Formats: sequence, structure tokens, C-alpha cells
Amino acid sequence: MPIGTRDPERLAMSVDGVAVDLRPAKGFLTRKSYRVDVARKGPGAAATAGYGHRLVPVSLGTSRLLRDGTLLGVLTSTGDGRVTAEWEKGAAPVPYDASVGYALAAAFGTGAEPMWNLAWDAVLGTFFLLSAPRAAAPGSTSSGRRTRCRRSPRPVSAAPR
Repeated sequence: MPIGTRDPERLAMSVDGVAVDLRPAKGFLTRKSYRVDVARKGPGAAATAGYGHRLVPVSLGTSRLLRDGTLLGVLTSTGDGRVTAEWEKGAAPVPYDASVGYALAAAFGTGAEPMWNLAWDAVLGTFFLLSAPRAAAPGSTSSGRRTRCRRSPRPVSAAPR
């Protein structure tokens, strides 16, 4: 299950006991806007051997994992916490890379809609939001008059008399 927030203030992550800085992009119209960056921080930063990771969607269901701009592999998440990875030949990912990749893919999901589809959804969402009829306030009628609910003088029974 994806975690449901992209607010970096509400996210924390550590890998092998070392805190890392999660920086998810806002996510709007382009696939790249759904990327998640991981940077070292704190006194244990040297333990990560200088890695900076990025998970960026490349298709509807897959995302690329990059370390310092070098492609490590392509990850796919099914949305239920299961992640598969196809590691790039010659990329030599280390366990730290795999840990970051699997964690990001499971937490944020993989893939994103194409830009034209995201733009179309944004336009339609705005159009329908502006053209949708407004709901009446509770206890009012379509004419704007307030109504009262009265209690029945005797209880209603489902059993026949």
C-alpha cells in the first residue's frame, strides 16, 4: 500500500540505521513530477558511500532507480507491497541500493499516467468542479426554505397488526 503523503515534513527514512532525507516531488502533470529523491544526511552519511538515489516513473507501471544519475534498474510495484526489480546489467547495485529501491517502490508505488492523460484529468476535474450543482444545506429545500423534521407520534412497527 502506498503511504498516502508526499509531504517531506511527515516522512522519515533510515537505511541500515543511517537517516536519509526523503524529497518527494509534488506530483502533478508530468511523470517526472512524481519522482522521489533520497539524499544522505547526518554524521553517518559517509556510510552510504556518497549515494544519491532517485526513483522516477517511466511508464504506467514502472519506475527507474538511479544512483547519482546512473540507471540501476527498473522496479514494478503491484500496490500491495510487493515489488519486483530488473537490475541493469553492469550497474552493480549493492544491498544499500536494493534497500532504498524496494522501500521507495513499496512506499510510493511505481509508474504514473502519461502527461496527456494527467492534463486531461486536471481539465475535466476543474470543469466538473465549476459546473457541478451545489448541494443544499442540511435541513433546507431546493427553494431555500428551512424544513423541520417532526417525530412520529407513535412508534412504527414492522410487524403487521
